[in-house]
Amino acid sequence: MNINDVNQTINVAQTSQRQLATSNSKDGKELGKQDFLNLLMTQMSHQDPMDPMNTDSMMQQMASLGTVEQLQNLNAKTDSLLNYQEQLMRSGSAGFLGKDVEVQANEIQLMNGASAPVSYELVGDADEVVIQIMNEVGDVVRQIPQEARSQGHHNVLWDGMDNEGDPLSDGTYSVNVIARTQEGALVDTLLSKSGQVQDIRFEGGGAQIKVNNEWISTGDIKGLGDKTDRRFAQAQPMPLHTELQLRQAYGRLRDQE
Repeated sequence: MNINDVNQTINVAQTSQRQLATSNSKDGKELGKQDFLNLLMTQMSHQDPMDPMNTDSMMQQMASLGTVEQLQNLNAKTDSLLNYQEQLMRSGSAGFLGKDVEVQANEIQLMNGASAPVSYELVGDADEVVIQIMNEVGDVVRQIPQEARSQGHHNVLWDGMDNEGDPLSDGTYSVNVIARTQEGALVDTLLSKSGQVQDIRFEGGGAQIKVNNEWISTGDIKGLGDKTDRRFAQAQPMPLHTELQLRQAYGRLRDQE
């Protein structure tokens, strides 16, 4: 093959390349890595050995294309991992339904004259504890004095009344706990509230639970319990003779029917 034939072949290849690029651009597509590799091999196989073509530009384009392709693959794997994590989060959050949870909060909801228990944790022992209930403007509407409390978790139930014994209107109230030692030093406290999970929703890639008709982020959960476990955990087994007596009495009632 002489030089003219080689040049003619290269021209044909370049023309085919332009036609392919034009066709792909019309279809909304671009040349891929394999297309660049095929064109490079075509040019190298038809080049003049005495005057080889400069393929630096195409090699740089192929390197850039390979980098972009790797980034695209990484993004695809990252998206897949995020989707998998979201599915796990949704599946795991379903287990909160019906459970009793304790969440970090210094607010409490009063509805129909009733509120959820106020939970607080004392960092140390306290000889004097006062629970303060404040309205939306920060006024103290109720003070609940407590006896000496030891370090740890404690609960108090507010009856929805003010200091005069009058019922307060439904709404959101703030809670403050003042604890002091016998010497008058303040004891640090951590506030929380508890209730049963009524519903679950997913927003912004996270899960929220509905407790006492209030939506709370699962990230605020401090503790999780089961009402059924708590209800029967302290149950004592019935003595055998008592159970037999009850069965005999039940049998006599069945015979009389």
